[in-house]
Formats: sequence, C-alpha cells, structure tokens
Amino acid sequence: MSDVKVTGSAGAPGQNGTLPGQAGTYGGNGGAGTATNTGNGIDATNTAEGTGGAGGVGGNGANNGAGTGGAAGAGGYGGAGNATTNIALDTVSTVHSYATATGGAGGNSGLPGNAGTASSGASASGGAGGAGTASATATNNTANAYATSTAVGGAGGIGYGAGFSGGAGGTATAMGTASSLGASSVGANASATGGAGGGGVGGAKGGRGGASNLYNVVTGSTGGGTLTLAQTATGGAGGYCTTAAGAGAGGAATSILNFNDVTANATHAISLAGASRAYGGAGGASLGSTNTGHAHWAEQRRRR
Repeated sequence: MSDVKVTGSAGAPGQNGTLPGQAGTYGGNGGAGTATNTGNGIDATNTAEGTGGAGGVGGNGANNGAGTGGAAGAGGYGGAGNATTNIALDTVSTVHSYATATGGAGGNSGLPGNAGTASSGASASGGAGGAGTASATATNNTANAYATSTAVGGAGGIGYGAGFSGGAGGTATAMGTASSLGASSVGANASATGGAGGGGVGGAKGGRGGASNLYNVVTGSTGGGTLTLAQTATGGAGGYCTTAAGAGAGGAATSILNFNDVTANATHAISLAGASRAYGGAGGASLGSTNTGHAHWAEQRRRR
C-alpha cells in the first residue's frame, strides 16, 4: 500500500499580557496540511491524509488592580486539510483510492484581565475551524476500481464573553471518480461533514456548525459492469453556550446527485445504483450559567 500523510503546523499561542492592563495577543493561524498521492505504479491500494494545523490559543489579558483589565486575545484559525489521490493502473487486482481530509481546530480565546468583574477587559472569540477538502480518483484498465473520499471540517475554538462567540466550524467538501474499461465493478463514494461550532462561555454565543454542500461530486464509468455512486453531506453541530446568550446553529447540508450513464459514457453499465443523502447539523445546547464546562475550560487556560 502507498500512503501519504501531511499535517499542517500548529499556530503559535498568543502572548499573555504582563504589565497591568496589558492585552493578550491573538493566537496564530494553523498551517494547511496538503497530502497528494498519485501512486507508485505498483500498489493497488493508495491513500492520502491531509490534516490542517490547529489554531493557537489567544493570550490572556493582564489583571489590573487600579483600572480595567487587559483585553483577551482571539483564538487563531485552524488550517485547511486537503487530500488528493489519483491512481491509474492496468491490473487484475482491485484498485482502491482513499482520500481523507480534516480541517484543523480553531484556537480557544484567551481570558480578559479582571475577568468576571466590573473592570474586566474586553473579551474575544474563538478561532474558526479549517476547511476539509478531499478528492479521490481510481482508474483501472482491466478490473475493479473504487474511489472513496472523506472530508471533515475543523471544530471552532471556545470564545469568552458577551458580544463574542465560539468559532465557526469549518466547511467540508469531497469528490470521487472511478472508472474501468473492463466489465468490472466500479464505485465512487464521497462523504463530507462540517466541523462543530466552538462553545461560548462567560456570556459568549456558541459558534455555528460548518456547512457541507455536495453537487454532483461523484461520477464513474465501466465497460459493462456494475456502477455504484454515493454521496453524503452532513452539517456540523452548533456550539454550546453556558448562559442564555444563544447556542450555535447547526450547519446546513445539501446533497444533489444527477447522473445519466447513457449520455455520460460511451459504454454503459449493466446496473447502476445511486444514493444521495443530506443531514443538517444539530443545534447547540444552552447549558446555563452553572455548567461545569466553563470551569473546566478556565482551569485548562490557567495551566497553559
């Protein structure tokens, strides 16, 4: 089996304020992770996994005993995850082409100085999750060929404070193409799931879930065999909130598949099966001001 894995670099964490009332800085953005596999001319199974780097956490604002605390730094954006496989062989073995892409998670925001008091500094939002994009192509001049692509958007980071929100989940897109000149079994499958929205604490809203919209993203051909095409879109879940500020909306999902083997291909399949599915993301939960998730997150931030 031939495999290519690439992960993007993580974003640098923001700097904490050190002087009284000094603001924290933004977290750095994660780098893209792009994996491409065109095969080695021998192996019939080939994979590529591209993962975006995580966004850096925002810096904490410094406390200020004589005035307003320092502002919190926003979380950095997650990097894009991209994966492509494009395999062409002439073999009696079944050719499998797998592409898996995952967007990087957005970074959590920092905490403002004097948090929770009347002299609190300005709050900040979590970073958005990175997009996931996957494309798989499998070609076999003799026997079976299958292409499978899977994409997932990165989760948004946690945001803090009224007027701010958790980061939005990353979008996701997947594509698949498979073909064989023989009277063989051919299949193309694409699945895309938007990233979850980040949580909102301390009065922040939950982030919206990432969208997944697939329009005729699978196609294929066979020289008289069976052809199966399937695509599935799923929206990301909305982020929670710990107050009545508002939980995040679930991500939209659209899947449309139109394919005519008679007009698309010179040689037709003896049987054709197609499936198109879409599932909207669940809305986030409003957990109330006493939710322990807030305390757990704050403790993690203090340990950073």
